[in-house]
Amino acid sequence: MTKPLAILVRLCVLTAALVGGAIYYATGLLNHDTSYLILGTDRWLGGATLYRDIMETNPPLIFYLTAPAVLLSKSLTITAPTAFVIFLCAAAACSLVWCWRLLSRIPALPPAGREIITCACFLALIVIPANSFGQREHLFLITALPYFLAQILRPNGVEIRPVEKIALGAFALVGFALKPYFLLPAMFGSLVLCRQQRSLRPLFEPDNIVLGAGYLVYAAFVALIYPEYFSLIVPLGLRIYGAIGYGLGVVIDRSILPVLLIVALATLGDSSKPIRNSLSVLSAIMAGLLGAYVMQAKGWPYQILPFESMAIIACTLAVIVTAYDLKARPLHFFLFAIVPAMLLLKSMNNRYQNIYAEVFSTKLRELSPDWRGKSLLLLSTDDYAAFPLINELGAQWAGRYPYQWIVAGALSRLDNEKCPSNSKSCAELNTILEYGRRTNVDDFVVRAPDVVLIDNRPLKTFFPDKPFDYIDFLKSDPRFPEIWRHYRKADSALDYDIWLRVPDAPVSKLTSGGVDHP
Repeated sequence: MTKPLAILVRLCVLTAALVGGAIYYATGLLNHDTSYLILGTDRWLGGATLYRDIMETNPPLIFYLTAPAVLLSKSLTITAPTAFVIFLCAAAACSLVWCWRLLSRIPALPPAGREIITCACFLALIVIPANSFGQREHLFLITALPYFLAQILRPNGVEIRPVEKIALGAFALVGFALKPYFLLPAMFGSLVLCRQQRSLRPLFEPDNIVLGAGYLVYAAFVALIYPEYFSLIVPLGLRIYGAIGYGLGVVIDRSILPVLLIVALATLGDSSKPIRNSLSVLSAIMAGLLGAYVMQAKGWPYQILPFESMAIIACTLAVIVTAYDLKARPLHFFLFAIVPAMLLLKSMNNRYQNIYAEVFSTKLRELSPDWRGKSLLLLSTDDYAAFPLINELGAQWAGRYPYQWIVAGALSRLDNEKCPSNSKSCAELNTILEYGRRTNVDDFVVRAPDVVLIDNRPLKTFFPDKPFDYIDFLKSDPRFPEIWRHYRKADSALDYDIWLRVPDAPVSKLTSGGVDHP
């Protein structure tokens, strides 16, 4: 087979695989976080103000990355989730082709090895994400993978021109800027390269300069265009957001096997110094990815996705370049074989499902066959009760909170600190709690939601282990009793109450709270 024909065959196979992946994800449900971001981006494009009308804890870049899919859906009259899947698969295609081209520049790597590693990259970007498809961690990995691979291959003499290094940095910046934690693997990999070369030069390669400069420009852009992010969201996050999550125990438990894999990569010997150095860079990048997961301290499964996806590539690369050495290291070989098998098995049995979307959509359609143009507000800390339900109904999102993180966080801190009622800390937390109450009532005043889903469990996720009732909580705002008088309970399901606004009920003439900060 001639070289041009071989390249054409590879591109056709890659295209077919990506089309298959796109069809798979487009015909299912996108996870609740991605579904929320699509709705939030649509509202933002319609004129809503970030960090006031949409209380997101992450910097604004994710909305800019979601915007092309939302705009594409409007111009092509396809659903926004489908457009988002197409957009993400197209970005993954660019990343995979770039990775393949980098691998092809290593003469010592046989063609079959390049194909196998490229297949591992495909699995990492398309198969392993499974129900985390479209999460910020997924976007990060898609754009950062060529940069990581370039770092790993540098000890083996991969030739990268300065212009391409700049492009690598610019492409990676899109993902690295999504969360500050994502910079850890880039820093760790660069520091190991510095140690190997006994020089600081790797820190000042064009790709790293683009990353550093781009990050500073982005921070200045956020401070200038979205000052509320630093004046409101960051202080709230530092004060209460740490109370939201599964806890340190879950983080530690999920980090045990990753630590073993990092140690195995770092201790895998080889007679070739360039290969040993590449494996050292790879283990440093893996340590950085695990560090990013640990530093977030939430324990949410999607946050470890970058590590799990890179683990597929790392194990494949380790087996290919040190196959002969693994005969004397059966434990290493076993680990490099069992980790990909476990991850692939988990992914193939982990298609996103949402019982709330199924049950609530059925019940709501029984109450009204058409929800297009109508709005829904969620009073819960479980955002998957509202998303992707709202997308499936074709309805609108009425609240500013995807889930009630401010209320839960403030109450949890109050319970944990057990501060005297007259203390400064307690007064600060009560002010935040009052802000959460007022802004929720503002959403009722301004948007008059047609349906309200209320978590009716006495003990709620991320709240203290004490009974809590959302309606009783909101009734402390003098505006709310008059608003709630126009709602009637229509049904209950899965420990949630479904309340509908009475048909032709007057929209409240009350005003909003008028204060944007706690």
